[in-house]
Amino acid sequence: MSTIPTSVTEEQFNAHILPYLSTAKRGFVCQIPLYKVFNYILYRLHTGCQWRQLPIAPDPNDPKKRNQLAGGVLPLSQMERRRESGAGLAGQHSNGTGRP
Repeated sequence: MSTIPTSVTEEQFNAHILPYLSTAKRGFVCQIPLYKVFNYILYRLHTGCQWRQLPIAPDPNDPKKRNQLAGGVLPLSQMERRRESGAGLAGQHSNGTGRP
């Protein structure tokens, strides 16, 4: 049995790990709690998965996502639904409509 933890609770993180971390005094503020970031790193080290395969829920306020949606990129969920329903993207424009 491994003695290396694969995840820690927020209380464990605050008691044993946070005192040894330096946090930014000004500037960037992480939107994800630090204990979750630490757990993602542990998961990555334990499983060896790629960073993009981490089970992180997408942030609806992410500026990149807003720009993609504003730029007419079809959301992934819509593409998946169309693929599953058998409806192809033929005749579809970048804004998701079928109009010319």
